[in-house]
Amino acid sequence: CCKRKAKNCRAKIHTKSSTEVEIVKYVNEHCHELTKAEVDSINFRRELKEASLKNPQQTTRSTISTAILKSDEATIAQLTTLYNIARSVRGWKTINEKFPTSPQSRKGFSIPPRFKTLENSEENFLLYDSGEDDQSRILIFGTNSGLQDLTNNRKWAIDGTFKIIPDFSTKL
Repeated sequence: CCKRKAKNCRAKIHTKSSTEVEIVKYVNEHCHELTKAEVDSINFRRELKEASLKNPQQTTRSTISTAILKSDEATIAQLTTLYNIARSVRGWKTINEKFPTSPQSRKGFSIPPRFKTLENSEENFLLYDSGEDDQSRILIFGTNSGLQDLTNNRKWAIDGTFKIIPDFSTKL
């Protein structure tokens, strides 16, 4: 229940899966009433999730805009922040996305085409690959425009998350 904390409501439902809305089991009864706007905001979230799963290629902003245009002011007033809505939509879109497993060595794995280019511009993101069979394989990710920026500037600042890379690799 969306009022679990505010009204100490212990009502819950169990659904078939994270991608389906079919209710399998009810647990406890609600201890409060909901306004029409609150019910509509719950339906808004459900419909937004369905739209995100149905069309993951659509931009997050477009998915949200389409849903908001169908809603009335009272429903919109019940919604959380746009930032949180967008975060939920991005999460739902990745539910069905299949990512390759992490490689165990530098040699012998292929890089899927969707990771070789930038999504919105089709610009190359994989600038160099020394080859799948190279024991000392080198992969360089970046963009030509990013390299141009480095060429044009004398001072560089670097920041990164180094804990997410495989043990056998190095991030510069």
